Amino acid sequence: MAILSLAWKSGLFFSKKGFVVNARKYLFLVLLLPSFVSFSSNHSSDFLSVFQRHSAIMLMIAPDSGHIVYANEAASAFYGYPVNKLTTLTIQDINMLTPEQVAVERENAERENRRYFIFRHQIASGDIKTVKVYSIPIQLAGKSLLYSVIQDISLQRQLSQELWHYQASLEQAVDLQTAKTKNKTSLINMLLAIGMALMLVTSGILFYLLKRKNLIEEKSHQLSQIVEQSPVAIATTDLSGHIDYVNQKFIRDCGYSKEELIGSQPSLLTDDSLDARVYHQVVASVARGKTWIGELYTKSKNGEKFWERVHLYPIKNVQGSIVNYVAIKENITELKEDEKQLRLASTVFQTATEGVMISDADNIIVAVNDAFTQITGFSQQEVLGKKPSILSSGHHDDAFYQQMQQTLDAKDSWQGEICNRRKDGEIYYEWLSITAIRDERGELEAYVSLLSDITQRKKNADKIYYQANFDALTGLANRNLFLDRFNQMLEQANRNGQKIALFFIDLDGFKGINDNLGHAIGDLLLQQVAERLSQSVRKSDTVTRLGGDEFAIILTENDDLDAVARIASKIQHSIAEPFQLKQHQAILSASIGITIYPEHGNELDELLNKADSAMYRAKQNGRNNYQFYRDSEEIL
Repeated sequence: MAILSLAWKSGLFFSKKGFVVNARKYLFLVLLLPSFVSFSSNHSSDFLSVFQRHSAIMLMIAPDSGHIVYANEAASAFYGYPVNKLTTLTIQDINMLTPEQVAVERENAERENRRYFIFRHQIASGDIKTVKVYSIPIQLAGKSLLYSVIQDISLQRQLSQELWHYQASLEQAVDLQTAKTKNKTSLINMLLAIGMALMLVTSGILFYLLKRKNLIEEKSHQLSQIVEQSPVAIATTDLSGHIDYVNQKFIRDCGYSKEELIGSQPSLLTDDSLDARVYHQVVASVARGKTWIGELYTKSKNGEKFWERVHLYPIKNVQGSIVNYVAIKENITELKEDEKQLRLASTVFQTATEGVMISDADNIIVAVNDAFTQITGFSQQEVLGKKPSILSSGHHDDAFYQQMQQTLDAKDSWQGEICNRRKDGEIYYEWLSITAIRDERGELEAYVSLLSDITQRKKNADKIYYQANFDALTGLANRNLFLDRFNQMLEQANRNGQKIALFFIDLDGFKGINDNLGHAIGDLLLQQVAERLSQSVRKSDTVTRLGGDEFAIILTENDDLDAVARIASKIQHSIAEPFQLKQHQAILSASIGITIYPEHGNELDELLNKADSAMYRAKQNGRNNYQFYRDSEEIL
């Protein structure tokens, strides 16, 4: 009722020629119920899916123009227009009330303390329907919309009007005919002596009156049957508050028999949680001749509790005196539960720790939650109406996104690791799960994306991988990665019939520099040596530090021994260039031993040992030279 009051105070009304809403923003996401059902359990849900499939008649209306933006299948069935036709209309095309009539209805709703309006809507066939309209303002896809639930009360209103119209007519007719009968009877007594002619006239009049009475009784009986079969619960009480009539719907709702209800007080059905003062205020209001409309929590015979919308008003006779009270009750428990579920879905959506992004069938973003803003840095206003590519980092090619879309089309879901960019330009990694939402006909309605920031986990994994596979000082591959790369190159060489050259490199003179200038200078020297070695070979080759001042290199696709020798010579010349180590200058040379796969062995350890032997021979030959392994050479 507070929401409706806010709408009234803000100037909410419908009219034939215009539609005005001035309400505070009320964030209320009703889209993703199935996905969010799925999402509430697994942080996945969808307002539009719930909206389309719900059995209640629902419209979403643009407050500035009255244009119908969304309509569900129940609205299409009620109004007789296809959904795509309904969304081309405005509410002014349907509402038959004039602006003056709308103003009167607005005042009545405020006075009666109800949060709905009663309008007259014209359907496709041209018939006019009396409807209840429950409306609240919401934010959806960056738009301020009016979310309206419509209830057809045409039959209820017709039956209520006919019932009290004919009852009043009956009472008036009976009173009138009774008075006439008395007058006629007196007249007959006075004129009895006049003769049989006047008696015949009087008999004719009496016959006519009897016939009229029978017709009235028949009409009353018909109205009684209509009330008995009414889809709403109806009960009446006498002036002392004791129930003297209930219809079948009332009996079915409360679970008591007719015998148990007649003569009882309505408090029999009142839940214990109802404040007694509220009950007395309701009774006092009706006793003063006023109508009371509100919601009550009712308890059935078996203890089941349910919500009812109740209309209480007095029945007066022709003299204006109250002779009975009537209650018309409608079970609104399901509507209450729907409202609760929508509130829960909205709360889950906003408080989820995972980022949530909802895009429409054209992949245009229509909603995001707070966690999305925390992860990406983009606010809701900055991304609504944009495509998810606003987050793209450029790290993935078109083929990656094409494969993602193909999987979504085939399976309605995709998940995986993706690299994106935050608003401030920072690259981050996320685990992304995308679900496609479809309607009953299988037509795509929306995409729901859940994203988790895994940047830190990715960094930790990269750090662990680096520590396990790279030398901490030089950044070169360590022995573990060296073995893995060798095995990969070995498979490639066997597959393509190629050779592999392996260099074993030892620095001549490093020990003296390290001992004389200190380990810090020695470490700096090793780092510069590693850089020169990497620059002397191709990126496809692998350079590793085996330990101390010993290095190894794997060269692939080098079947020409002269080319291998030229690379060895290039490395020696590179190492021989002076090194600038802070304020010191150092000069080194390199002794290199070379083995060739498969001539000198099939295993890495065997090739390394033979290369080490060839390197030792290079040192014996004066250092600063390279030597190929000889089959007759002893392995040290």
